[in-house]
Amino acid sequence: MEQLPADVLADILSRLPPLYLAVSRSVCKTWCAAVDNRGLLRADLLPISMSSIFFVTNDAELPVYFSRPPYEQLNGASFDYLGYDCVWFEISDYCNGLLLVDNQVINPATRQWARVPWPPTSPPPGIDFRCCNLHEYLAFDPAATSPHYEVLRIHGIVRRNKPPEEVEWPPSSYVLCVFSSRTHQWEVKPFIREGDDEAGAIAGMRSSLPWSCYTACWRGALYVQQHDFLVRTRKLTHALQRIPWACLHDL
Repeated sequence: MEQLPADVLADILSRLPPLYLAVSRSVCKTWCAAVDNRGLLRADLLPISMSSIFFVTNDAELPVYFSRPPYEQLNGASFDYLGYDCVWFEISDYCNGLLLVDNQVINPATRQWARVPWPPTSPPPGIDFRCCNLHEYLAFDPAATSPHYEVLRIHGIVRRNKPPEEVEWPPSSYVLCVFSSRTHQWEVKPFIREGDDEAGAIAGMRSSLPWSCYTACWRGALYVQQHDFLVRTRKLTHALQRIPWACLHDL
């Protein structure tokens, strides 16, 4: 492979699915250059460099927007393309360049957005709903799947409302509401917990749930921070797993 001309190598790599193409960048410097120099990973979906960020503060009505020169720092990002006067909103989640704002998914780079229909009533998680809160999380991983995204509604335990301490969390069978941009519909999907030996009771959780639970989408799975562990959901297998912080080095 080292003797192949650069154009031939790039042509071979371009035939790989996005996931394997992204992995091929770590094989050697020659392969990495072949992928990056020709933009094989589709810069519109998976930028190789970061040109700007949003910075959320408690004082700003709109998120503060920072970008590289020659652009300047803006006091508030412009969302005039949304079609209405936008003076305040809260970014509830973000994933690989997309923002989840109320019932909208926004791509600030392309100035495109799509409305997410109101979700159906989420099935109860097996305990009193007053012991839970409900968050919506955005899953978008173009390198592993496709340009489509999903929104998942996942419960979190509120310890101050005194949930039953003996109940395992997450439950062994957990039904989630999932929205897909491919079908533009919400679906109710059952997820089965993997690794029963790693399941823990509510009694052993850290007392409080973080105000902002961070998420990450990696290798086709969504990782959601909860208390002192992560919840990993895999949409292809409808599997769900609780991962303690101590086990993160095994991922």
